[in-house]
Amino acid sequence: MFSKDDIYLDVEAKDHKDLFTKMNKIFLEKGYVKEGYLESILEREKDYPTGLMFEKHNVAIPHTLYQYVNEQKIVFVRLKDEIKFGEMSASTGEIEVKLVFMLLISKGEEQVTILLNLIELLENNENYKFLESCNNVEEIYELLVRKYG
Repeated sequence: MFSKDDIYLDVEAKDHKDLFTKMNKIFLEKGYVKEGYLESILEREKDYPTGLMFEKHNVAIPHTLYQYVNEQKIVFVRLKDEIKFGEMSASTGEIEVKLVFMLLISKGEEQVTILLNLIELLENNENYKFLESCNNVEEIYELLVRKYG
């Protein structure tokens, strides 16, 4: 699910739309997604926000319909500065997020399992701190592969 080539550090984005637009360009170039992916993920984020609040930190796990995905992956994006995402439970409105895990799920039936494994990894504050501060792609990759599922 993870690849060293799909770890992006200190990405600049003014909001989630800007981030999705930048990542869509990369995903299309790599053949990960089909045309229509950007519109689909923007629409889904509007209807079903993906910001998650944990006890000491927030993350976002955006994803969309499997029909727009060619290759199943989890893409890790650490933003240079926090941006706002709608909070998943919608009880608190928007939350500030620095770590984003973009799910490219081509097998719809696996989405829940992938989400649960990722949430388990991210609810650990030590894992979050490491991902937020480490600048070594190799070490980030090793942690993600070792701790995921």
